[in-house]
Amino acid sequence: MAAEPRSKRASVSELTPNTTSNSVSIGRYQMQVWSDGYDGPACFCAACLRGFDAQNLLFAHLCLMTEPPGHPVYSTANVQVRQVEGSNYPRFCCDLVTLGTAFIPCKLPSIPVTDFVFYTLYDCDSGELCGFTSKELEATQNHILSCLVILPAHQRRGYGRLLARLMYLEARAKQSLGTPERPYSVYAEKMFQKLWQDMVLEAIAFFHASYTTRVTLTVGRISQYTGMLVHDVVSALESLDALKQDSKGVACIAISREMHMRGFKQLGFTADVLKKCISFPCAQECTVDVQ
Repeated sequence: MAAEPRSKRASVSELTPNTTSNSVSIGRYQMQVWSDGYDGPACFCAACLRGFDAQNLLFAHLCLMTEPPGHPVYSTANVQVRQVEGSNYPRFCCDLVTLGTAFIPCKLPSIPVTDFVFYTLYDCDSGELCGFTSKELEATQNHILSCLVILPAHQRRGYGRLLARLMYLEARAKQSLGTPERPYSVYAEKMFQKLWQDMVLEAIAFFHASYTTRVTLTVGRISQYTGMLVHDVVSALESLDALKQDSKGVACIAISREMHMRGFKQLGFTADVLKKCISFPCAQECTVDVQ
């Protein structure tokens, strides 16, 4: 599931002395709670994420965490993504999940955090936590991610898309196929649909650019390149209006020149992402069986 933003960003403000019953504070931000049933802490330590019911308790808290837990797997001048094993940092991950439930209208996970790996995203300038995604270690239903949350104060910067793209790159590196865990919000559906479109167009551009001989484009080959399930590939192609029939009535894939250019742009974006991966298991080169 992914956090769904309300229609206004006025729900985020610089922290004031009093937090309301329907808001949570972390660092310098006070953010409106989106989950009607949220009954967790009112404020969180910006470093260790320990939750407290009142600001005075937070101020009295002596935090000993000098750097975020886990190890960096992706880094740029602006953001850093860290991999955090739930089994190694159970308290931090429990607090992370609790913070996330303030912004996703879902029940608390019934599976212990020790069965998950988390990817936290931090702003390099401020050191603030911007969001996170989680993945079940022994997923039985091909889920590339279980939960995706970007805090309201840091939304509309492409962070959710970046985390989801990294999860797909990991699936591709492992030569596996996957999809986000459902159900998810309307906002997440739009984000994933746009991401799927770009990934499919990138795959088409890859085949056109990488092979001197003509390669028949199939949904299966696109799925293999992207790490997407066939169902999601078809959904993206349908939303692009790219599924056609030739003169013989045979189904085929056809895209416009504008879509071709969009695909080549995505090739460059993915190449840039891969260059900034530190220890993330992403394939630097993708090979697809075209026999």
